[in-house]
Amino acid sequence: MNFKKVLTIIITSIVLGYLMHYYVFCELLTRFVSTNNLLYFPAMWFSLFFCITCFAILDIILLQHKISKYLYYTLITLYILLLVIAIFGRSAMQTVFVWNPMDSIFDLRDPEMKLQSLLNFLCFIPMGYFFRRLKLSFVFCGATVLAFFLEIVQALTARGIFDTFDIILYVAGICVGYGISRLLKLELLVESGKNQKDL
Repeated sequence: MNFKKVLTIIITSIVLGYLMHYYVFCELLTRFVSTNNLLYFPAMWFSLFFCITCFAILDIILLQHKISKYLYYTLITLYILLLVIAIFGRSAMQTVFVWNPMDSIFDLRDPEMKLQSLLNFLCFIPMGYFFRRLKLSFVFCGATVLAFFLEIVQALTARGIFDTFDIILYVAGICVGYGISRLLKLELLVESGKNQKDL
């Protein structure tokens, strides 16, 4: 792996890992560990390290294209866990339905809303990989149904608001991930019987 690839992995994993840590895990940690608790700072540092490590592994996957089956299934488990935490790990709030996506688009003038929307988009890009063998029309329909379901569950459990703009971001993220997987012909799992080097 050359210097440019290593530098790319380091920079992207630090930036994306920090954003995930700050906008997702910081809020979650304060529910379980108060700022006066001795475990607060170690927990924060562990969260930051964990997020950066996850993005570093994802970067390596995109560059190497092949991983062992153990790492493959471990990453799928971690990804699903992180997705559940990101979507449903917020504080309980009132049930709100935003049917007009333009309402949220106008709110993008707020930097926090802009960043939150970007994270919603980025979090669903890896999911496009699991749709890679389907036709684009099926991908779009499946992604729309999944996104609608997640938003409905968020609203019904009062762990977020139902926002049609979020549905658009989820679907766009999945479609981009699908396109990347098809373009790069990603097949990450190392098949048994082949002498592929593990990550």
